[in-house]
Amino acid sequence: MKKKILIFIIVIVVVIILGVGIYMNYNKKEDAITPIVTESTELNVEYEEETSSTSYTSTITLQDDNSSVDGGGATVSGNTITITSAGVYYLTGTLTDGDIIVNANSNADVTLVLSNVNITCETTAVINGIEANEITITLAEGTTNYVTDSNSYSYFTDTTDNEPDATIFSKTDLTINGTGRLIVSANYLDGIVSKDILKISNSNISITSNDDAIRGKDYVGINNATLSITANGDGIKSTNTTDTSLGFVKIENSDIDIETERDGIQAETIVNIADSNINIETSGQVSNTLEDISSKGIKAGTEITI
Repeated sequence: MKKKILIFIIVIVVVIILGVGIYMNYNKKEDAITPIVTESTELNVEYEEETSSTSYTSTITLQDDNSSVDGGGATVSGNTITITSAGVYYLTGTLTDGDIIVNANSNADVTLVLSNVNITCETTAVINGIEANEITITLAEGTTNYVTDSNSYSYFTDTTDNEPDATIFSKTDLTINGTGRLIVSANYLDGIVSKDILKISNSNISITSNDDAIRGKDYVGINNATLSITANGDGIKSTNTTDTSLGFVKIENSDIDIETERDGIQAETIVNIADSNINIETSGQVSNTLEDISSKGIKAGTEITI
């Protein structure tokens, strides 16, 4: 039987009273209960402005075996579109088995504007950020965008780590913004992953994932977002274990529904939540360490702040 956890962050007094039962999280070093506090370590997360420009580096029209690029900085090979230069790229159309690769230089800022995109990929990630300084995915206003992968990958750009391992994957900083909708069907493993920083702002995103839904290594920042998550793994997590100033999850001004088999929200260091409505339902399994499989509503290594 699943245990249902309702967390109404706006009503702080109620959260603190319920916290004894909801936030029974353990510090993996000392096996001590993680404190729930109302004043926390300051976490600075800055969100980029959404692009308002209609002057695009390229307009990319997606169509099976007939995709086109109007402009520069991108190439088409079969049903694979590769972004190779900094710029803002407008994408629209459908691919029934295709993918988008970002492989620019390490100083390049790349923005993908998704406008009624519907991409399914049978062999690898739908969007794979191999190299760039930062990748931004902007959901165009008034649009609904779909990305779907298969239950097995046969192509990895990093064979050492078997990556990508998510429907939307980035080895560098990743931001998702814009007022459009994004629907992620992650049949292989994870939904949205950044191996560095992951930020989501002003967006409406639904994720169904075979493992974790949202995973950022250095930290996950969520602001003014509406998220619906169904995951066989964790809902939202940050995984940096080597730097105590990182590994946190910060959520502000957001509405989030999470249904998971494991932890709803997990951070190696701090979970910080403000002015948000969060509904978490987990499978109810509980363990005493972060390494073990567990299904807590919210779990943090050092601090939970509401």
